[in-house]
Amino acid sequence: MVEDAGKITPLRIAQNAGIIDWSHIVIFEDGTVAAEFNKDAPRIARLGEYLSFKTRGLLPSAPRFYPLFQRSVIEELENFECVTLLEIEALTTDAEAISEADPNLGAAFAACRKAGQVKKTTIVLKAVREPDTNLRNLARKLFMNANSREALTTLKATGKTLEGRKPLDMLEEYLISTEEFIRVDKRTRALSPDNAFATLERAYLKKRDRITDAAKANGLW
Repeated sequence: MVEDAGKITPLRIAQNAGIIDWSHIVIFEDGTVAAEFNKDAPRIARLGEYLSFKTRGLLPSAPRFYPLFQRSVIEELENFECVTLLEIEALTTDAEAISEADPNLGAAFAACRKAGQVKKTTIVLKAVREPDTNLRNLARKLFMNANSREALTTLKATGKTLEGRKPLDMLEEYLISTEEFIRVDKRTRALSPDNAFATLERAYLKKRDRITDAAKANGLW
């Protein structure tokens, strides 16, 4: 529906037309992939499944796209004796993506959406006993699953070490470049494709050395 000064009318589009949110993606020769982050558009984790579907069996398996981190987050997680607290935040509409890593947690986000029409929910889990590996296993599953990881806005673990308790923000170390994109016009959120692709290429060139180091440090290549 369209709202204009309190007047509600149907959104009139042609019978065979549809509405899309597009993503701009650049695949570089060294295997690095750059994309703008858009919560409303398809996410890069789904690109492999799309390519596999469109090639109809020509690919031996769906390509997988791994995020680049400035340090090995999983290695730090494994160095904890145990995880005593896990903080998870996400949009409740992403419950299905979270379910891919853990169905129970996905159901909890779905229940929050139904209970109060909540848009975003934070769930804090605490270990009942120490040592307890359940929370570490859950953190690992959420982080290693591409779709659940992209759905999360917060994933923080507090672990027990020899020096005491230590916090780990598992999403903070993303190798992210903050850039300015140009819209098609002032009335839409859609990005100008020519500018978007040029911006992604510029971001890649600015961080190429850090990208190479991050890929080696995380064992992706």
